[in-house]
Amino acid sequence: MIEVRNLGKRFPKSNQAVFSEVQFSVPAGDFVSILGPSGCGKSTLLRILAGLEAPTHGQVLGVDQVQSGLVFQEARLIPWQTCLENVLLPVRLRQRGGLNEASARARDLLTLLGLQEKEMHFPAELSGGMKMRTALARGLITSPSLLLLDEPFSALDEPTRWKLQEELRALYETQKWTALFVTHSLEEACFLSQRIFIFDAKIRNFFEFRPDLPAHRKASLRQELSFFQEVQRLRKIFFERSFQ
Repeated sequence: MIEVRNLGKRFPKSNQAVFSEVQFSVPAGDFVSILGPSGCGKSTLLRILAGLEAPTHGQVLGVDQVQSGLVFQEARLIPWQTCLENVLLPVRLRQRGGLNEASARARDLLTLLGLQEKEMHFPAELSGGMKMRTALARGLITSPSLLLLDEPFSALDEPTRWKLQEELRALYETQKWTALFVTHSLEEACFLSQRIFIFDAKIRNFFEFRPDLPAHRKASLRQELSFFQEVQRLRKIFFERSFQ
């Protein structure tokens, strides 16, 4: 269980609040998407959960930052390292476990993500979708209990984005880590999540939305009337709540 209690963040120079008094909990194994207007502090919140920034006040409980994976909006691959070497980077930095075992897991992840033929390629030889698949494998290489994702598919074309959503959801359904996923896409949030947090402009308040969709999500779900209805229901609530 992740618990966020009275969390606040201010810019150090201006003392302007990014957000304040944020409170929520996420049970282990939940996939939660975070929606809200641009600039409301969603990415800052994720960086605090990852331990990359410190809050001004409040507490984050139940997060083992060593056992957390992070996937950024950009792939952020090291250009002079191969696809496989980029995936293994967290293992080498943390110096935990044997490299042979980690290499085997990295190859398994690359195979699951359709990159088994690309492990010795360099980032310049990969498409945008392949780079994000590599970044996703890197986020999962340490078998994290928590995966934090900050708009990882936002720069991709729609067919590639859909495919990566399906691959991410399939990995989640088999591995059952906890996920917090920042996005601006209502359709993406509905497809991926059990719960969706809709924040207002300053993350003071949020509304929790639960898509009424099956636990197993596959590509054909997007063509079903029930999915369209849930996206429309989310859209109505999103515009009512997040711009108050």
